[in-house]
Amino acid sequence: PRILYLAVPALIIIILVLPNSVKNRIVSTFDINNATNKDRFYMVVTGIDIFKNHPLTGVGPDNVKKVYDRYKPPEAELSNPHLHNNFLQVLAERGIFALICLVAAFVFIIIQLIKKIKNSIGLEKTIAAGALFVFIGFLVSGLFEYNFGDSEIKFLLFYFLGIPFIGLTNEKKMPQRHKDTNDVLVAKKGEQP
Repeated sequence: PRILYLAVPALIIIILVLPNSVKNRIVSTFDINNATNKDRFYMVVTGIDIFKNHPLTGVGPDNVKKVYDRYKPPEAELSNPHLHNNFLQVLAERGIFALICLVAAFVFIIIQLIKKIKNSIGLEKTIAAGALFVFIGFLVSGLFEYNFGDSEIKFLLFYFLGIPFIGLTNEKKMPQRHKDTNDVLVAKKGEQP
């Protein structure tokens, strides 16, 4: 497709103008010998081991940092307060049932936002779409960071998720004014005037 003809030169230009610090960060992301990357791998291994020993209830809220050193592989140098992954953290802290409930809640939120987008127009639709993208961004970043453990992040997340549902801009339900006069309201099809 034509987009590929534009994407490749655009990518080359972006790479050329990026500061070296950003280029180095991108390259280091894929370096398996990088200490940070190794540590993240050890966090996954540790989280799975914690879950294997406490599958139903986990080790309890905020207790991963207390048991991390007992479960981490011997080659892991750092001790971490959390596992840098929302799903793995909940699994290790609270067990499989909590993770199932959390995933179900996330799916419910996505479904409700999609319904809101489909059933809205104008500004309300835009706000709902924005909230959906905020939520998707939260979920994706949560694969690499335990952002659900930060109260500031949760506050902003729930704020943005709530906006589409408060009814400030429900344009579909607002009566339309008649074209010829500002005084006559036109009822929607099938409604009584």
